Amino acid sequence: MENLWPYSYVQKRTLEATIEARQQQLRPATASEVVKNYRTAERFNIPFLGDYVPEGWKEITPDGAVYVKTTGSALNNTMTQAEFLQRARDYDTGDETYGFGVMEQGQYKVLIALYRKEANDEKKR
Repeated sequence: MENLWPYSYVQKRTLEATIEARQQQLRPATASEVVKNYRTAERFNIPFLGDYVPEGWKEITPDGAVYVKTTGSALNNTMTQAEFLQRARDYDTGDETYGFGVMEQGQYKVLIALYRKEANDEKKR
């Protein structure tokens, strides 16, 4: 079953999330946080960033963005939660280089983007 919410509603929620994420200065959940949260609480706890890309992070999209089914099994170009957990494990490098944020949320699936923490450039003064 695909999203039943009208796309205009999904867009409105994304805009609201973008504004809220910017105001609250949210950042992507690191891959290790995602894995740890799922292991302890069986949920991902990935912030809804919308189109907001926090300072110091770079969105690696479209290659890094995936649709994840929030209920049941995956359909039509979506990952199951188990498949996404494996993806998070693949990016869990032990440091905080990679993170995830929700870009778009529908009724039955979310679009999760992959972010990479940018290296501090000491020459930028």
